[in-house]
Amino acid sequence: MGLESKDLFVSRNSRDRKPNVNSRAASKSSAGARPQPSATSKPKSSSGAKPKGTRFETAGAAVSSLMAKLGKPVWQWTYNDASGKPVALVLRFNRDDGSKEFRPVSRYNENGWYITAPATPRPIYKLTDINDSTTVYIREGEKAADAVISLGLIATTSTGGSQAPELTDWTPLVGKSVVILPDNDEPGRKYANAVTDILRRLGSTAEIKIVERPDLPLKGDAVEWIDAHGDAAEPESMRDELERLVDATDSVDHEQAVPPVNLLEYVPFPVDELPKIVRDFVVDGAKAIGCDPAFLTAYVLPVLSSAIGNSRNLRIKRRWLVPSIVWSCVVAHSGAAKSPPYRLAKSLIDKRHERSLRENADAAKGHESALLMFERAVADWKKSKTGGAPPEKPDAPAGIRYAVENSTLEALAPILAANPRGVFDGWDELAGWLGSFDKYSANGGNDMARWLSVYNSEPFTIDRKTGVPKTLFIKRPSVSITGSIQPDTLRRALTRESRSAGLAARLLIVWPPRRAKQWTEDDIDEVVEARMTQLVERLYEMEMTTDEQGDLVPVTINLTPEAKRLFVSYFNAHNAEQLELDGDLGAAWSKLEEVAARLALVIHFVRVASHEDGLPHPVAVDAESMRCGIALTEWFKHEARRVYAMLEETEDDADQRRFIEWIALKGGSVTTREVQQGKRRFKCADEAEAALEELVVARRGHWQSIPTTSKGGRISRIFKLSTSTQPKNSS
Repeated sequence: MGLESKDLFVSRNSRDRKPNVNSRAASKSSAGARPQPSATSKPKSSSGAKPKGTRFETAGAAVSSLMAKLGKPVWQWTYNDASGKPVALVLRFNRDDGSKEFRPVSRYNENGWYITAPATPRPIYKLTDINDSTTVYIREGEKAADAVISLGLIATTSTGGSQAPELTDWTPLVGKSVVILPDNDEPGRKYANAVTDILRRLGSTAEIKIVERPDLPLKGDAVEWIDAHGDAAEPESMRDELERLVDATDSVDHEQAVPPVNLLEYVPFPVDELPKIVRDFVVDGAKAIGCDPAFLTAYVLPVLSSAIGNSRNLRIKRRWLVPSIVWSCVVAHSGAAKSPPYRLAKSLIDKRHERSLRENADAAKGHESALLMFERAVADWKKSKTGGAPPEKPDAPAGIRYAVENSTLEALAPILAANPRGVFDGWDELAGWLGSFDKYSANGGNDMARWLSVYNSEPFTIDRKTGVPKTLFIKRPSVSITGSIQPDTLRRALTRESRSAGLAARLLIVWPPRRAKQWTEDDIDEVVEARMTQLVERLYEMEMTTDEQGDLVPVTINLTPEAKRLFVSYFNAHNAEQLELDGDLGAAWSKLEEVAARLALVIHFVRVASHEDGLPHPVAVDAESMRCGIALTEWFKHEARRVYAMLEETEDDADQRRFIEWIALKGGSVTTREVQQGKRRFKCADEAEAALEELVVARRGHWQSIPTTSKGGRISRIFKLSTSTQPKNSS
C-alpha cells in the first residue's frame, strides 16, 4: 500500500476534530519574541548520511517488508517536515508474548526510505500544527500525544520517546509556552526534566510547566488519565480540568527542573543494553522471582564470562590483553530474594557441571582398575627377571571442572592446573570468600595478593604440603566470581586493607533499594530459559588455541576501528573523571577503566553465539558490543558511587535515604497525610511535614499545589521528588 499521503498513518485514537488553538491555556500565554537558539543546543546533523540496510523506493515498500516479518502494525504514526511532507513513520507491533515493539521507517533526502530512525536532528511530532500555536503540550510517546490532541489541544513528542529527547530538534518550541505532562514513573520524570533542560539551553523566554495529575495511577499516562474519567466526561470539560491543573502549577526554574546529581539515587539497570537472549532471560527471571533485574544480571555476567573463559581475550594494545573475567557482588538484606536469582543463573551451567562430575567419577574408577593391572604387571616383571623396561604407570585422569563453590585459592589451584579454560566460582554468601583472606594459609599469610593477580589472569604459584606435584604453577588463571552479601557484613568484610589494596574496586557491586515482595503467578518462559541454556553451551564450545610450546592459550581478537574510537573516547573521559576522585572511588575508577572492554568482549561473543543477523566476523569486537559494554560500565560506575556513599553514610543519612526510597516506591509524590500514615516514626502531621520540608531544603524535592476539581474542595499541596540527572555516557 502507498504511504506517501500523511493521512494514511494517523493513530487510531486520534479524533476527527481540529485542535482548539485558541483554548484558554493558549490565550493566556504570549509567544513573545523568538530568541535565537544556541549553536550547541541542537544535536549534530546526520541528515546527509546514508544509513546502512536495505533501501526502499517508498515508505509503503519498507512497511510491507516489516509486516512480512512482524505482522500488521496495531498503531501507526507519521512525522512530517515543516512543509507537511512525510519524513518518518513509527509503527507499533504487538508480539505473541504480549510485549510491544516499535519500528521506525525514515526518508533520507533523495536516498529513499530505510527501516531505521530518522536523521538527526529528528523532527517533532505534529510539527505543522505546532507552528501556528502559542501553547504546546509535550507527552512521552505518540499515543499519549494523540490523547491530549483529542481534547482540542496542541501536543507533540519526540521520536523514540524517553530514550532520545536529545536527538530531537526542539527549536520549533522556542518562544512558546510549554506544558509537559510526564508519565507517573521514573522514566517519565527523567524525560520531563531532560526536555526542560534542552528548552532552557535553546534560550526559550516563555514559561515551562511540568504538570502532575494527582489521580494518575503508577506508570499511568495521558491515555489512562482520560480513560479514568469515564464516558460521561466530555472533551471540553476534561480540557477545562487539565487547564485548571496548568493554572495551579508554578513555572519551573532551572534548579527545580534539573537538580544536582543525587549520588544515592538508584538508577534502574539498563536491561535494554543486554543482547536479546540475555535480556529476555533477565527480564523474565526477575519478574518471576520478584527481584530487581540488576540482581539476576550481576549473577549472569560472571556465568557468561566463565563460559568464554580462556578461549578468547581482547587486544587493546600489543601488551594490553583483556581477559574474559568478571567479578560481581549483590548486596541485599536477608529475605530480599538474592538467593533465587543466584540459583537461576547457576542453573545455566549446572547440567554441564554435573555431567563432568559423573564423567570424572567414571574416569576415576577406570583409573583404579588400571592401577591394579599396573601393580600386577610390575609384580610379574619383577618375578620374570628377564630385564627390559618396567611397566609404565598410568597417569591419573585430569578431572574436567566448569564450576566450584565456596572454594579457597589453595583448593582451586589444582583444579585450575587441570582446567586451563578456567572455572566459575559461586558463593551464595560472599562473606566466606572475603573472610578467607585474613585466615592463615599454608603458603604463609593471606591469599589476597594472589586473588588480586587472578583478576588480571596473571600467573601465580602454590606450594602444597601434600599432593603431587607439591608445587603448582598456574600460568593463566581464569576465575569469574559472584555471590551475595548483607550490607552490615559488607561493611565489616571490606576492611581498610582490602579496600586500599583494590579488592572492592574489582567487584561490580549492585545494591538496589529494598522493596516488598509480592506473590506472582509469573514464571520464566521455558523457551526463554532453553535459549539461554543453549547460548551458554555454545560459548563453552569455543575452543582455545596452542602456543609455540604446545600449551593451550586464548585466541586473541582485536577491536574494529569504530570500536577502538569508542573505547578511546571512553578511556579519555573516564580518566578525566578519575582526576577528581581519590580513595575508594579513585581505586574503583582505575579498574572500571578496563571493565568496559571486558563486558564488550563478553557481549560480543554472546551476540556471536546468539547467531545475530548481520553480525561481523567474530575476529574483532565491533562498535555495538563496545557501546553496550560502555553503557553497562557507566551504570556500574554510578552504582559504585552509591555503594561507597552508603558504606560511609551516618545513621541520619541512611534514614533520609530510606525515606526518599519509600517516597519513590509511592510513585515519587506523597501528601503529608500519606507520610504520617505510612511512616510510623512520625507522630503527627507537623513532624511528617517537617521531614518533607528537609528534603525541599536539600533540593531533593518540591511542593506542588493540588487544584480543586470541578466538584470544588480546598486547595492542598503534594510533595514531589526531584529527579536528578543521571551520569552521562562518556561515549
